[in-house]
Amino acid sequence: MGPRVARDELSETDPQSARSSHGRAITTVAPSVSRMSFTPYKKPAKPRTAIAVLDLLDRSDALGRLRVGVQQVTALHQDLVRFLPDYLAPNVEAGSIKDGVLTLLTGHSALAARLRHLEPGLVDQLQQRGWPLHKLKIKVKPLPGAAPAPAPKPPLSSAALVSLRALSSVLGSSPLQESLQRMIAHHEAGRAEKR
Repeated sequence: MGPRVARDELSETDPQSARSSHGRAITTVAPSVSRMSFTPYKKPAKPRTAIAVLDLLDRSDALGRLRVGVQQVTALHQDLVRFLPDYLAPNVEAGSIKDGVLTLLTGHSALAARLRHLEPGLVDQLQQRGWPLHKLKIKVKPLPGAAPAPAPKPPLSSAALVSLRALSSVLGSSPLQESLQRMIAHHEAGRAEKR
């Protein structure tokens, strides 16, 4: 609702007053603030569009370099998998190439030893594919899918050892008695080492 117009006789000093073309005094009276409702202006929402990840990575130099780095590591890993034996490929990750040295990560030392045996041929094959390296650096680092080492078993208590000795003496000569005696000897040796 627009401003209201009042046709009262007002003095010339009233800043709100004005004269119409007919000489009558006209004034506008603003509505009271308590009755006004204010709705903030909202920009119309732009429709959202999907952006391809590759396009997003090309928008800045830093992200562009990241994209190139990811592509290089992916290509290196694919070449590496091609040249590794089937049992090694899923257990080896390619690291970076720095000063001509390619870092390879593997889950345990047995695989690392096997990779060291394969190093000369692997380096030659990767060089033929155009990779600028002359040496491998192999690090043992548990891979995310690798099973953690089992927790050590707690030693048998003194009471358990006494009970096993009593059982062993009651048994006649048998494979069970021999196994019990070996187990008792093993646990007693472990106790002696800890002292």
